[in-house]
Amino acid sequence: MSHASIHIAPMPPGRWITGSHGSWSIIDHHLTKQGWPPLVDVPTAVWAGGLGQTPFDAHPDAWLSGGWQQFTSMLTDAPVTGHPITLRPHWAHVLSDAPSCRHAWEEHGVQLALSPASMLTADMLPDAPVHLERIFQMCGAGTSVLLLEDLAIDTTTPIPCKAGSGLLPGTLIAHLAQKYVPAEVEWIVLADHQAQASDWLAG
Repeated sequence: MSHASIHIAPMPPGRWITGSHGSWSIIDHHLTKQGWPPLVDVPTAVWAGGLGQTPFDAHPDAWLSGGWQQFTSMLTDAPVTGHPITLRPHWAHVLSDAPSCRHAWEEHGVQLALSPASMLTADMLPDAPVHLERIFQMCGAGTSVLLLEDLAIDTTTPIPCKAGSGLLPGTLIAHLAQKYVPAEVEWIVLADHQAQASDWLAG
């Protein structure tokens, strides 16, 4: 498996991909909690954010009108930076699933840092291929950078892990990404080295 713009992200302390990779900076910033980040000098991806007590706690208001009002007010107040700030979904955040991401892209012009693993709950993993296809089909065209992590289960909680060390089908993810995501989009894969990422994506 090869892609013209595939980059490797080592496992960070917070587990999800962060840091500088390729032309992108991936920061652990949550829009609905912290507002817009400082002006950036490179393309940057941040979490859309939720309304729970901690950054990844679910709170139902995040998916209702209150969450969307807070989210859209942040978009309205967003500074012009000269570099794209893209929003990263998570199942517990305002951008939680394929329809909410599609709506944000089509109605509000949001560009996505698509991270399919972060959109899956433990209950979704048995049918992961179905959910992954829906995510890519609905969101691929609005994707500016693709963040690829594998998933493992800690008790009943899915946690990100390195490519090929979890439960997600890397070959299917690669197929769907090539089918639905624009060819110029950079891929960033959580892995120790290029061969690990390539083996996972190629099967």
